[in-house]
Amino acid sequence: MGFKKELKWLKGRRIAVCEPDAQRFADIEQFLKRYGISVAAFNDVDAVVSEIEKRRYSTHRVYLAILIDFQLANQVEQAWQETTHNNPTILKTPVVLMRRDDELATALPLINKGYFRFQLAQPVQPKAMLRLLNRLNRWKKWREELSMPPRPSAVLGH
Repeated sequence: MGFKKELKWLKGRRIAVCEPDAQRFADIEQFLKRYGISVAAFNDVDAVVSEIEKRRYSTHRVYLAILIDFQLANQVEQAWQETTHNNPTILKTPVVLMRRDDELATALPLINKGYFRFQLAQPVQPKAMLRLLNRLNRWKKWREELSMPPRPSAVLGH
């Protein structure tokens, strides 16, 4: 089975990309779309915080993964902490930190808090992104969870 066939299950999945740099975002989006992955763009602090707030009480997993730039991650940490404290089911979605090598020392406190399942060097290289997609492919239980239609949080009787 070829590598592309192994990643065929990704078609139609959604990945949130939180990247303020327009060129880096466009490169990531173009790469992911080659595999049929839908990209949700959150390119500034307000957009990321707004999306976090939308998920505050959600029990349905929306994204296969969240890719976030270090600078944005650092700025939205408080909102992320509050939301995940109130709704730990959000933590089922792997968060991937995208950072430059020179940001490692600054990023360590955030990394050590355990928010990120994976890390990618910026600018993200195609081989590194393929490795990430392959790792996501190994989490087979997520395939089923992401394929199921969302269930309502509550059902009101007649």
